[in-house]
Amino acid sequence: MKLIKTFLMTCMFFLLTAQMTFASDVDRMQGFTPPQATTVTGTDTYNNLVPELVIDKDLSTGWTSDKKSASLDMTFPEPIYLKFVQIAAVSTPASNVTYTIYGLQNDEWKVISNPIAHDVKESTILEPIVITEGSYKAIRISAVSPTSWIGIYEITIGDKLESETPVVEEPNPDPSDNRAILVVTMTPGLEKEFDLSMQEVNSFIDWYEAKQAGSGRASYAIDKHDNNKGPFKSRKDYILFDRVMTFEVSEY
Repeated sequence: MKLIKTFLMTCMFFLLTAQMTFASDVDRMQGFTPPQATTVTGTDTYNNLVPELVIDKDLSTGWTSDKKSASLDMTFPEPIYLKFVQIAAVSTPASNVTYTIYGLQNDEWKVISNPIAHDVKESTILEPIVITEGSYKAIRISAVSPTSWIGIYEITIGDKLESETPVVEEPNPDPSDNRAILVVTMTPGLEKEFDLSMQEVNSFIDWYEAKQAGSGRASYAIDKHDNNKGPFKSRKDYILFDRVMTFEVSEY
């Protein structure tokens, strides 16, 4: 009896391991498709293009939001050690879409990639997005487009990049150390430019996405720091949500 129990446990371990490391059948994509028990949810869905279609290994089907700012959550049956996420995206019309990856560890969501902008056409397989490597119970892909609804047709994940594939972005354990120029385009076309830390930029993006989902304040205060400070102790620019047309992040 003990021998049979040991044999069954060995088989279960082998099957679980094989499932977690099985290479994706998605053509031209790296890593592997998440395990079958993975659950996928989106902030919203257009028509019948549901979130579950992003892990069906079929580039002709996928999830589409009816908004220009949306996010997709993938929750795994067990934590998975990851180094990158790859996305097959769609945008009609073509657009420059900014993606940010979050990871769930100890019931806390953390930013695990820099915001990365990609030119997305009718069907585009993006370069793998390098993340802060670690073991994650879930990942969240947040996307913002200035002109088109968010569309993702397939997602793969992995713990090893192919050596011949160039890595566009280096992982950054603490994105708040970097800085960026945030340009917010307001109605009727007025542009506001700010030199901020990435932590400040991410806070602005989090506010915008939360408000887009129906929660949060109607305005957001951005500290101008030493820009045109003059005789004042401090200066803040209050951005009204319903006046924001687009925003651009240029990291340096």
